[in-house]
Amino acid sequence: MNRNLILLMLLVLFPIGLSAEGFVSERVFVYPVKSYYQIGDSVEVKGHVLSEDSTFVPHSRYLYLDVIHGDSLVYKQHLRCDDSGTFYTRFPIPPTWKADVYHIRAYTRFMRNYSSRSFPMIPLQIGGRAVKQNGESDGVFCEFYPEGGNLLVGHLQNVTIALKDAEGNPLSLPYYVTSGKDTLVQQRTTESGLQIVRMSFRPDGTYFLHCHQNGKMYTFPFPEAREGAGLQVFANSRRVTYRVLRSDGQVQVPQKLYVFHSNLGLQSLEWSETGVLDLEGLQEGMLTFFLVDDKNAVVSERSVWVNGPSEGNPCLSGAVMGEDGNIGLHWSSDLPEGATLHVRLLEKDEWAVPYAESSLKWCNGMVSPLDFPTRYFSGTDGERRVDLQAWLQSAVFARFDVKKMLDEGFSYPHYVEQEMALKGRVTDQRQRPLDEGSVTAYHEKSGQFFQSELDDEGNFYIPVNDFANGDEFYLLAKYEGTRPGMKEFRYELLDESIPEIHVDDRSEDRGWYVVIQDSLGMDKNNYGIDKNNLLPEVQVGAKSLVANHESSEKYYGNNYVDAEKIKEHNYSDMLPILRSMPGILVVKNPVYTDSYRRNITTSEYVIRSTRPSTVLYNSDSEDKSITIVLDGNSVGADEIIHLNVHDISSVQYLKPHEALKEKGVFHAIDGALVIKTKTAREAVNELNDKRGGVYSAPVGLSNFGMTYCPSLSYSEALANKGEYRLVVDLLSKEGISSYEMPIRIE
Repeated sequence: MNRNLILLMLLVLFPIGLSAEGFVSERVFVYPVKSYYQIGDSVEVKGHVLSEDSTFVPHSRYLYLDVIHGDSLVYKQHLRCDDSGTFYTRFPIPPTWKADVYHIRAYTRFMRNYSSRSFPMIPLQIGGRAVKQNGESDGVFCEFYPEGGNLLVGHLQNVTIALKDAEGNPLSLPYYVTSGKDTLVQQRTTESGLQIVRMSFRPDGTYFLHCHQNGKMYTFPFPEAREGAGLQVFANSRRVTYRVLRSDGQVQVPQKLYVFHSNLGLQSLEWSETGVLDLEGLQEGMLTFFLVDDKNAVVSERSVWVNGPSEGNPCLSGAVMGEDGNIGLHWSSDLPEGATLHVRLLEKDEWAVPYAESSLKWCNGMVSPLDFPTRYFSGTDGERRVDLQAWLQSAVFARFDVKKMLDEGFSYPHYVEQEMALKGRVTDQRQRPLDEGSVTAYHEKSGQFFQSELDDEGNFYIPVNDFANGDEFYLLAKYEGTRPGMKEFRYELLDESIPEIHVDDRSEDRGWYVVIQDSLGMDKNNYGIDKNNLLPEVQVGAKSLVANHESSEKYYGNNYVDAEKIKEHNYSDMLPILRSMPGILVVKNPVYTDSYRRNITTSEYVIRSTRPSTVLYNSDSEDKSITIVLDGNSVGADEIIHLNVHDISSVQYLKPHEALKEKGVFHAIDGALVIKTKTAREAVNELNDKRGGVYSAPVGLSNFGMTYCPSLSYSEALANKGEYRLVVDLLSKEGISSYEMPIRIE
């Protein structure tokens, strides 16, 4: 079995039970350090990958970052995260990009087993700012979202109300609902522009919502209530109650109930028009109910959030900005062990930003025509409850197609990416697969070799060490069968396909006021901080390579081993090479401590001289370790024991008097072991034969060797007095929380 198929399991359907096996999945929190940039700036992006199970640690080590404009992919990166799941990258904005709203999308390869609709899509403003216009906008717009997706006649039902202005910004307004001459409801929307109306709708009734703004009356008709079926779900900390609603006179049709939770998978419920689920032992998460017909088509769905954060979660109690521009955070209790913090300082009117709590909890696998409530993290507890419930009523499940799942089952074609690898296929000139053989990959920059056997279809999978994007590999296939005509090979490398792009149209309706700045006349203090400097064209000259003179030891000595001899003797590692040289003793050094915890030995191997002591060094009690020099650098024994022998050009043991003459060798009283590795030219020449290989530059890591961006210093903001918003995201095994508080810079 392929080692990359670990952690995978098939989805099964079974009656509800908390002992059931669940999904294996991941989720991503991603955000730009700033929500808007100018042409020529470098965009900085941070984020976190984590599993959906209780371990919290991500299954994948790598992820992909896409920049999308409209419905097109304009930029792509392959990234590595650290052991905790945190990642950081940056990229310059090309001068060819136009000022507009772009989107950042992030996902792991394993997440591609699910619909790309569930991937996070974060807006990124290029060439201007996304802010709410000053003054009051003329116009009010209203949207209705009934619970379960269907407004049914004859039932008491919840309906989400969303009020916006002409620019798409939320409106907090009083309103009332009428039917005929009767006033049925009087309420006010939250600061996020949301509210929930609970009403019963008659088949012959007409219902209207009324509100005032700037002296004008606005009236909106409710959608027509119809006959049909739908779901109604209520949840508290201990249980969930569900109910199937049917309109009067509806013809009874065969229907089934299912429920999905990330830790339980998709499970069938014993049919009942009412039921209660006990939540004891269930990990917090989204619980989604599906009512399906006899053809497995979803008739209605309803999602609720169950088992919220524990009472012991730490809470941000305050924050202070120091004169050095660093922000000090104060917590009401100790942070959980291994917690990760993401801190951002935002301008007061900068609202188009993601939060870890909403991204990872509620928006993960759910999509809605409404933005997640923009004032959720700054509202009161009562407003937060209304905002969350109202938004969930508008959202639909997007992780996978339920009908397709029920019809065909579920599989994991995309494996967990835990290592970098080269993938491809080798055929001959007649398109016949090279079914008996291997492929060797040589990484020019590091000088390392990697190899993989071919399967019956000529496919290869070669695990390699991390490499930077743009690095080249030299690929060479070797045929070990007896089929005639297998002389010239064709190489096909498999690249990652692009997941389907789903961009909702809400960004077009937000009404952001885009302030376009002249790229040549920008205020340096505000816009020139992240700009890349363009260097003038330069010419580079290079000296010709001069071959080193070969050592005479190659021809008459037994203390010299070169690449040819390594190949001749089929040496598999360094140990037999070293043991073939007289005067050298290789021992495995035990790790020990005495009762006083002294004399700790940490080296695994020691290379000693067996020659008699010199006049300068005559203490037999001392360890006569040989000096080891690798490519001109002094190293320890452990560093050369595990060298790949295919990377070695020569190994030579020098006697003490010989070591004195060797450049770069010092204090070699008992001799020196000098090891030289192959140059790129030597390696490629060795690989090449009549069949020849190919050079390939596969997609590497865009953040390879990139220093992780530390907690930001906000000294830049100190020069700009005013009101700001501090956003802190806390991620740990104990929970995910986002905090927001105002900060004023005097």
